[in-house]
Amino acid sequence: MSVLNKDITQLPNLLTEVVRLGAVPGACIALSHHGKRAFATAGTAISTDAIPMTPNTRIQLGCIAKLMTAIVTLELASQGRLDLDASLEHYLPELRGTGLGRTRQLRHLLSHTTGYRGPPIGNPAVRYYYNWTRLVELLRMDEALFEAGTFFNYEHTESALLGEVIERATGSGIHELYEALVLGPLGIDERRISGLPMAEHSYESTTGHFIPLRAAPKCEFWRASLSDATLSLSDLLTLAEGAAGIDPRRVLHLDTVRMLTQLQIRLPASLGGTMQEQIPSSFGFGCAQYGPYIFGHNGSARGQTCALRYDSQSELVMVVALNAWRPHVRDMLCRKTLGIVGVAAVPAADNGPLNWDFVQLTGEYVGCFGSSAEVRHENGTLICAIRTDGRREQTRLTVTRNASDELELQSDVPQISLGFSSAGTHAAPLMMVGLNAFRPTR
Repeated sequence: MSVLNKDITQLPNLLTEVVRLGAVPGACIALSHHGKRAFATAGTAISTDAIPMTPNTRIQLGCIAKLMTAIVTLELASQGRLDLDASLEHYLPELRGTGLGRTRQLRHLLSHTTGYRGPPIGNPAVRYYYNWTRLVELLRMDEALFEAGTFFNYEHTESALLGEVIERATGSGIHELYEALVLGPLGIDERRISGLPMAEHSYESTTGHFIPLRAAPKCEFWRASLSDATLSLSDLLTLAEGAAGIDPRRVLHLDTVRMLTQLQIRLPASLGGTMQEQIPSSFGFGCAQYGPYIFGHNGSARGQTCALRYDSQSELVMVVALNAWRPHVRDMLCRKTLGIVGVAAVPAADNGPLNWDFVQLTGEYVGCFGSSAEVRHENGTLICAIRTDGRREQTRLTVTRNASDELELQSDVPQISLGFSSAGTHAAPLMMVGLNAFRPTR
């Protein structure tokens, strides 16, 4: 019996309330279970227009491109056309003779455990004008944050590297392979005209309104990592079904479905506030784990965000999409939706107790190129000051202990979380701010 046979009328009411409270201009949810589908939408696709959100509204893929690149990689590996244990220099001669080229493998790219210091994606010059030559120059510098396979760092250029490997190995473009190996077999046609794309929005704090953003297409370099392409809510649901291996056509190889979620790296337990983006407990070869049986991937753009989730136990598949970058609202809707349909939305087990020794954590840290942090201990408070591009302090996080001796985090960026974990040969713990890693300089 499908869980969608239960009363799910709460879903439209939930979305309507989220929009009424001004959390987002528009929101939508799609559910699939044992052949039955359900949709709920609220608000408008564009804040300055009356066009409503519908199941046919087209949603920007953003980082969902990484999931499709991972699927293509695993499909090619199952055919014997790629070797996940091969080093990068095997496929990319530009990296021969470098430490990164020799020690980093395709499996590290898939699991975000390469450990190199990537470029600052927040810099417009990187986001819109980056190219392959600049990445090769950066990688040949052998600037590593940590040893391969020992820690997690969500590095956008890893999927760009995979895309380059795939295109050279097959002679086909990555989007051709998306169509041939994933979208086409699943019955998804990107060329369908039905449905308008929902706009990206920024929040104007002075007026309390969401403002549509002008389109700013990313450069071709990011084609396998960050996509401007759009799919309807229904098509995203089909894609999630395929990744879960429970689509009616059983399109993907069994090894692909298994390896997408096969544990490769555990993430440190993190501390966050009420607006924290949910940090997964572990990552496989393309999918994150968000609960004992909950897996998926997020797709974010400048002013949109969506989540693909599936419960491997009940085989429920879910898509949540918002036309504003509100990850905590997205994750809240994921949790509440699972509860409404009766799927236990229990969090994943902690990867370690939050019993930090503040003195041990103090020191200077470095992250991706242009970012660094100072962690200091003052009067029972842990202070983490993050700097970008050599400028003065930009983001400040403070950790204190409450009356129950529990840690509490305050930050001027409420979506951010903070975690620490030992890895590799580092004497001091590595630090994770959100999904990005920092290593101590000492």
